[in-house]
Amino acid sequence: MILGKQIRCKGIHFKDPCLFIEPHSDDIFLSLGYIVSKYKFHKKIITIYGSGKRINEAKKYAYKIGAEHESYGINGKGDNGNTIYNTHINSNLFIKYAKESKVFCPFGLQHPEHIAVRIAVEQYFLQENINYYLDMPYAMKIKNSEYINKQLETQKYLLSYMIKPPATKYNHIPIFRTQSMFFYYNNKDILKFNPEIILRKVDNV
Repeated sequence: MILGKQIRCKGIHFKDPCLFIEPHSDDIFLSLGYIVSKYKFHKKIITIYGSGKRINEAKKYAYKIGAEHESYGINGKGDNGNTIYNTHINSNLFIKYAKESKVFCPFGLQHPEHIAVRIAVEQYFLQENINYYLDMPYAMKIKNSEYINKQLETQKYLLSYMIKPPATKYNHIPIFRTQSMFFYYNNKDILKFNPEIILRKVDNV
């Protein structure tokens, strides 16, 4: 995957209100944490899956970075004993956000619930308003990186924004206590190499 300190391309301006949609409570933190916390614009995070402690963590993180938060509380794999992925999302959940002009959702790499969120977003929002953030840390796996590069090489997507965030981004890790096992094996010394990347479909640039 192409890396750099910072790249800004046509199509992204962090001055307007932005809606960030994440499958799980730590996805915006992992994928866009520095961008979302750095810019002082009106921002709202919607967490699709999870309840209880995980949602409390998402709310606490949103508060820390100056964002509003809303949870849809859909049970995903691992929630309340659920052992299968839940890929059924009613896109009408987004009806009150119809006027949002900037929506950020996962590109949908590997994880079935990430893919389900992308599909639901594409069913409801205008394509011209959708921005895709690369799902971290999935995007750093070789197979997924090769797929992403192919999408860029075939000009299906445009790289709109990319930045290598400072390690201080990961000072928020202690908030996500329910994910302590994940962060034990993926500590900030490993995660600090993960860039934050936003793509747009070429037709919408």
